[in-house]
Amino acid sequence: MTAPLLQLVHVSDLHFRQRHGPSPVGARWAGRRAPSRDAVFQGMEGHDPQVLGPLVRSIRDRVGPSKGAFKHGTFLVVTGDLATLGDAGSAESAERLVADIAAQAGLPAPLVVYGNHDVWPGSLPLFARDDLDARRTALRAKPLHAADRPARALQAGPFSVWYLDTVRHGRFENTLALGHIGPDRYWEKGRALRPQLDALVAAATESELRIALTHHPVLQPAAWRPWKGLRNWAEMERGLASVDPAGGRHRLVRVVLSGHTHALYPPLGRLRADIATRNARQVHAQLVIGTATQIRHGAPPHRVEPDLEQHHCWQLLRFYEEPDGRLVLERVVFIRSGGVAPDYQPVSIGADPRSVAERAYL
Repeated sequence: MTAPLLQLVHVSDLHFRQRHGPSPVGARWAGRRAPSRDAVFQGMEGHDPQVLGPLVRSIRDRVGPSKGAFKHGTFLVVTGDLATLGDAGSAESAERLVADIAAQAGLPAPLVVYGNHDVWPGSLPLFARDDLDARRTALRAKPLHAADRPARALQAGPFSVWYLDTVRHGRFENTLALGHIGPDRYWEKGRALRPQLDALVAAATESELRIALTHHPVLQPAAWRPWKGLRNWAEMERGLASVDPAGGRHRLVRVVLSGHTHALYPPLGRLRADIATRNARQVHAQLVIGTATQIRHGAPPHRVEPDLEQHHCWQLLRFYEEPDGRLVLERVVFIRSGGVAPDYQPVSIGADPRSVAERAYL
């Protein structure tokens, strides 16, 4: 019989925006027909207010009754892009929402990393007039984001959760949504922080299963969509797969949880096969969840694709231990239903509507 060890509620890319309406770049793109136009407009969209209540209730009702069953607890993790334009009002509204989710579900304070949109200066960075360095430093002065990366956010028995920063803050890089993991606070003059990977190796003094929270996934992005992943993904994949410095049985980082792409990874029905392939390569298990609440730009698709791209969703991740010591990861994905009264319901895997959980050995 498997023993329930840890449960994580994973939410990402809320994209709160207080100022709805035409985007600041709308006039520049008016009348143009290009794939990049839709990508820009989608990136500028805000949240859908009518799904906020259903999201809170869905997590409260699904997680509240089960949280006591897991030996090392249940926690809410949020992997960035709380706000679309990076303005203080939108960010604070999103922070209140995630705090309310945790409170209503009876969970501790949420674990949150910021995303590329969270450092926007209230508009597209490319056209910003503000001192972007000052805005970055102000963001990192907030208690929610103050700790230098990598930061140990949680210790729960044999598990630990770490923050890694993937966001590039420069005017052009951030507009292109490019990700990179290097030294933290690299824009601050006089700060000589070591690369995050080196710092993580130095800090990994206890034998544990480390889970990293990042905004950009540590995955190879498609050549035609470079903004979907890290520029140095291969270097980081090798680094995270290095031997545990503390001598434990797991690699430096065993699981990475991310957002950013607004698509589910691995796609529905592919969890076991993907993690088995990554285990054979001896690299981390990568899981990505789509947007929880952002409005879709354009018409909805005729059917739900396995990667749930741009569908409102969140995921429940559960870690179990079998009698022989093997660890099992279980995933249940909840997707927003349509209609006048939207709700988040578990997605079935395959033809059986009762089959909603996927499992894989770590």
